[in-house]
Amino acid sequence: MHATLDHYKDVTIVRDTETEKVVDLTHDDMTVRVAVLKHVLFSDAASYSNAERAKTTEPKTDAAMARIEPDMGRGDAGSIAGSGNISKPSTEATIKTIISEDRSRSQEPSYQHHRDSAAAEADDPVPNAQRHLVDELIRQQHPELDMELATTPQELEERAMCIVHYGTWAQQGVGLEYQPGGCVTFRGSDLDHFVGDWKGYRISVAVTNHQPVRNWVNRRLGKASALPSDPGQQSAGQQWPSREIDADHDDDDEEEEEDAEGEDRYVICIESVLDPEDAPRLFRLSGFVLRAPFWVLGFVFVKSSRPHPNWTLWQILSNHLARVSLDARSKTETPEGLSLEPGKERDTFKVLEPAQSELYRGPLSGGAVLPEPIGGTWYPKPPLGDPPTKLDPSAHVVLHLHGGAFIMGNGRSNDMDFLCSSLIRSGGATAVFCPQYRLSCRPGRAPFPAALQDTLTGYLYLVRTLGIPAEQITVSGDSAGGNLVIAFLRYLAEFAEAYEKEEELRIPLPRNAVLVSPWVDPGAALGSDTYFTGNPHYRTDFLPVSFVRWGAAAYVGDAASPSDPYIRALGNPFATPVPIFVNVGAAEMLEVDIAPWVEQMGSLPGNSVEVNYEADAPHDTLLVGHKLGWVDSAQVVAAKIGVFIRERALGIRPALLVNGSLAVPNGRDVAPVVNQLLAAPFVIRIATKDWHPADHISFAANHEGKQPYADYVKVVNPHNAAETEETRLWPVHCVQGTPGAELIPELNVGQIDKIIEKGIDPRVEMYSPFYDPFESPRVYDSGLVAVLKEHRVTDVYVVGLAADYCVKFAAVDAAKEGFRTYLVEEGTRAVDATGWPTCRKGIEEAGVKVVSMEDSEVSRLMTVS
Repeated sequence: MHATLDHYKDVTIVRDTETEKVVDLTHDDMTVRVAVLKHVLFSDAASYSNAERAKTTEPKTDAAMARIEPDMGRGDAGSIAGSGNISKPSTEATIKTIISEDRSRSQEPSYQHHRDSAAAEADDPVPNAQRHLVDELIRQQHPELDMELATTPQELEERAMCIVHYGTWAQQGVGLEYQPGGCVTFRGSDLDHFVGDWKGYRISVAVTNHQPVRNWVNRRLGKASALPSDPGQQSAGQQWPSREIDADHDDDDEEEEEDAEGEDRYVICIESVLDPEDAPRLFRLSGFVLRAPFWVLGFVFVKSSRPHPNWTLWQILSNHLARVSLDARSKTETPEGLSLEPGKERDTFKVLEPAQSELYRGPLSGGAVLPEPIGGTWYPKPPLGDPPTKLDPSAHVVLHLHGGAFIMGNGRSNDMDFLCSSLIRSGGATAVFCPQYRLSCRPGRAPFPAALQDTLTGYLYLVRTLGIPAEQITVSGDSAGGNLVIAFLRYLAEFAEAYEKEEELRIPLPRNAVLVSPWVDPGAALGSDTYFTGNPHYRTDFLPVSFVRWGAAAYVGDAASPSDPYIRALGNPFATPVPIFVNVGAAEMLEVDIAPWVEQMGSLPGNSVEVNYEADAPHDTLLVGHKLGWVDSAQVVAAKIGVFIRERALGIRPALLVNGSLAVPNGRDVAPVVNQLLAAPFVIRIATKDWHPADHISFAANHEGKQPYADYVKVVNPHNAAETEETRLWPVHCVQGTPGAELIPELNVGQIDKIIEKGIDPRVEMYSPFYDPFESPRVYDSGLVAVLKEHRVTDVYVVGLAADYCVKFAAVDAAKEGFRTYLVEEGTRAVDATGWPTCRKGIEEAGVKVVSMEDSEVSRLMTVS
């Protein structure tokens, strides 16, 4: 780029090839993209056999341009009028021909030949004709610059930034309002670059000593022009300079203002924030609002038009709106800045300094991208308090890496509150920490491995700075964040042995990992459009092509390869002792990549990979489900993550579930029904659970020679020996303080107002949450009746496990206390399924009404506001 660019402190090389060098210059938080054509060669075409004619006619065209330039750019009439200053009689006809053909934009084969022939008719072709011809020749040598050959939105955008005008001034002139997408070529070695925002355009103008250009820039800056801005206002005889030394320049610089033979041509783009070549797509956002009512009618009456037959109208419309919004944002590459200021997160936001450099090894070390300070947000607050205290052994912390294609997101509450609150309420997390890793888009432009470095920084903050035991940490990520988690696990696996040899540098492994819609192959987005259009879930996902491509290109950057195993997980499996849970939307585009990756990882000895397919769901509902109509589905995902964390990480396996000590067949199936009821507007929602001491009378293990299920024992009222009850003996279950006593993990425990523990007295059996079966006197009363009356409860709905024992006695006692009582049959399962019909009859005879979710007694609850 010669000395011209030396005074710019922030120069980012976009690409550097044999034929061109493209750089981004940052100035006052704005960016100028400069393309320097190095060696442009012309092939034979039309009447131009080589580039020599263009070179020899350049002085003549410069002189011609100086005469007609003042009027050019003011429409067709102005261009034709300007041609009157040229003596050649064929000029006006030539310009008319070009204007007419440009307007028609004919694609017939004769078009190019006719245009080139028109340009060749004149011995001294005017810049209009020469520009058209030379553009065509350049595109023959540089097809990557031809917008007509663009096959993707990303290519279209890149090509729009590289339209080339060789050897002429811009057709539009200098005093007009530039059309978006136009490009201006200036010659000269000493360029001052100006960047500004004007009428929605991101303008990059190279200011040379060409005074008309300087005047135009000054007008846009609100400065006085050195010369009249409109050459038509010159006084008679006034010489209009084509070269003029800027008053701010020293005289010593004059020699540098002259053009040099063979000098690089600087192509400076004036680009619209909304790509003019694709404006119809970008304005679909407003079109969406206008067309939405018609779409609704179509979706209602023509079900075949729906992207998915099981989706609601709200899911369909919100999914499409999300696609349109992301597409518009991607076309403009809307920047997202990150701040290390706390903002509204206040005390929950923390600033993390990078760890010692020796901890960043292999792909995380060296190179131009180095670890930097990052932010992070706690949900709901730091678990250790301030000052920090020791973490409770039963607590579990989730380090979550947010999605956003590496170009969106910051881990703060506006984006992450729904996901993090779901993980805390149902996902087994005591607290969640979301690092604000660096993004790959403007203005930061931090490509790989910046985000992965920040992932390690966030993890070291938990295990080293805060001292949280690694076995109490789950590392999770959604979408692009899932990619980072996979790369992080690979990094720990690859460098574990090296770390083990240096105790002070050892990084312990997290207890497990959770991946939600992980992006396992970003590089695939940079290939053919068929990767998207051929995807069976293309119509049922809200991710537009432009968004995925933008993110992939930004993250890979110029130095990395899309096939790097730390970027492309698909096809690069590795061994890890960390258990992995994967959730994938059955209707999301990434499913076609996630499924084989799961199979590859699961095939390696020692790997443990569980996968959950979220029925009918698009991409990443745990992150955006509350915006797209997938709240219930996302809560189920969170609950299944909770099961994984509790059972795999914390060793929690409720006694009444599969593999529990007192497993109820299909007991887990009640959770969705219970969660649906918990969402209803009840006055109070109460959960009960057995909380037995180890020496409880109902445990067969406490009666020598007795077997659980098969044997019974007589229980005597400790206050009245005349009162006895025979009870069945059970396996040891729900012992106080053990994982088996926990509630079903899938339950939305955040909706529960009160938990009552029962079966606390080791001397008596207590199936009912109200009291034990003895009456003269009671041995234990939970106080539940008083709680219900305090809240003026009239109707009680009972669900849970098991139907023929705890649920039965809870319903019967509620009815006995005078409450209208309903047992919701879908929300319960029995220990003895074959005996349930008889048990049900007995419950109904006690005054309890057994109902279904479809019955009016339940459905009316859902309509109460």
